[in-house]
Amino acid sequence: VTGVYTYPNGVHIFAANFPDMYANYQLGNINPNGLGMYCDNSFDENGAFHHFSKDLLALTDSIWLILENRMPFAGGNKSIYLSEYQYNYDIPCHSRLWHRPILTDPVNDLSAIGIQRLPSGDLITLGNVRSSVTPEIWNPVLIKTDVEANPIWSVTLTDANNAGAVQMALAPDGGFYILKSVKTGSAPVKTEAWLVKTDAQGQVEWQNNLSGTLSDTPGALAIGADSSLIAAGVSNDGTGLFLIRTDPAGNIVWRQDFALPFQEMDICKVLEHDNGELAMVGTGDGNIFVVRTTAEGTPVWERNYGRPNAPQKANDACLTPDGGYLIGGRTFNQIIHAYLIKADQNGIIKPGLIHGNVFQDLNADCLQDT
Repeated sequence: VTGVYTYPNGVHIFAANFPDMYANYQLGNINPNGLGMYCDNSFDENGAFHHFSKDLLALTDSIWLILENRMPFAGGNKSIYLSEYQYNYDIPCHSRLWHRPILTDPVNDLSAIGIQRLPSGDLITLGNVRSSVTPEIWNPVLIKTDVEANPIWSVTLTDANNAGAVQMALAPDGGFYILKSVKTGSAPVKTEAWLVKTDAQGQVEWQNNLSGTLSDTPGALAIGADSSLIAAGVSNDGTGLFLIRTDPAGNIVWRQDFALPFQEMDICKVLEHDNGELAMVGTGDGNIFVVRTTAEGTPVWERNYGRPNAPQKANDACLTPDGGYLIGGRTFNQIIHAYLIKADQNGIIKPGLIHGNVFQDLNADCLQDT
């Protein structure tokens, strides 16, 4: 599963890649009771291209956009495409309305990252471009189109280092924030989290190194209700996860590091609740997890959704109307399966079925009440 979204009525929608001989993606939806359907989505191109979904954007309760990478079956550079789908409640199934390129390059390789809708109704897409001259270097690219995928402009944010984009957020002034992973030095290579601010035309205004002397692998970016920025990722010095809040100018307000019992970790999403509390969603040693903190980054609880002999990987997550979580990814048990988790506001999958070392905690301070 590469993209998830929950409507206010509790209906969940998702896109999932299907890596058959001709890679394709499929679409699905699940009602609030957990019942759903899954639709095939074949492209009539005589097997000439692979199609990989990268993100999902809901325009209405029945119209979705899928951001995708399109790659020749015989190999070669990827292009960035958009497809629009309409959900027919009578069949029920999804119909493709159109499939259009938003950025192609005959020389350089392109990778789609994410898409958001602007207040104007236009679309902004984040991707990465890899130069054919220096194939070890990825740089961010911003692509603005109208809602019909007609190009308006595209801008590449060039960097001498390998500085691939990770995620973006919309700035209140109409510009864009981009979190990127910058690799510097050699033997060993140091990875840093950098925050970039552009204007509404994609021109860089400033960029700040959030890692300083540390080595971090950034994974997620969100903008808070107070216009602060929240960045999350993995600390490469063995401390586990990092969570950083900056002011709108990119100055660090605080940083919190979290030690988790995993060797290999990544973060796919950081979310802000209505009360200001934060949640990091990621994967550790094949286990999907959620870490919830206060608005200041103090840990509140952690949930681990691992299953024996079935490694998992989280790719996307969103908050649901009940204050809970919808997490999309994959699990492997002899074959790869698309995987969805719906948890409540406390990170519990099946309320009322908790067992083990349970105690009463009425004031939610994580200590046993007397």
